Amino acid sequence: VYLARDPDGATVALKVLDDQHRQPAHLARLQREFDFARQLAHPNVVTVYASGPGWLAMEFLGGGTVNNLPDIPDRLSALTQIAGALDLAHRRGIVHCDVKPANILVDHPFSRAVLIDFGVAHSMAEDVAARLAHD
Repeated sequence: VYLARDPDGATVALKVLDDQHRQPAHLARLQREFDFARQLAHPNVVTVYASGPGWLAMEFLGGGTVNNLPDIPDRLSALTQIAGALDLAHRRGIVHCDVKPANILVDHPFSRAVLIDFGVAHSMAEDVAARLAHD
């Protein structure tokens, strides 16, 4: 992940797959990450701006992971915020499958936590359709 500027000069995080990770499965995972995040317009889901073959541009928060929060009240606030994001995802039939501190970023100074990395997420509707097609 790189720090970059968009055409308007705003700072963004640019996730770029290296040459070893440009196989179809990795490219599909990155596209899935973009698609799921795009479906979940929520203040505590990372905002994704654009994607292309092997790259994804998203908002930059600047505070690192939730592990960087020193105070228990801030950590609890982050947890509550992420619970709201997960609630929306689940109501939309999306299961993140990889919730961990490394996938929760915070801004600086802290006021907001966001859930990132929907690359291994699953759509319940797609899973059901695949099972029905298989049976």
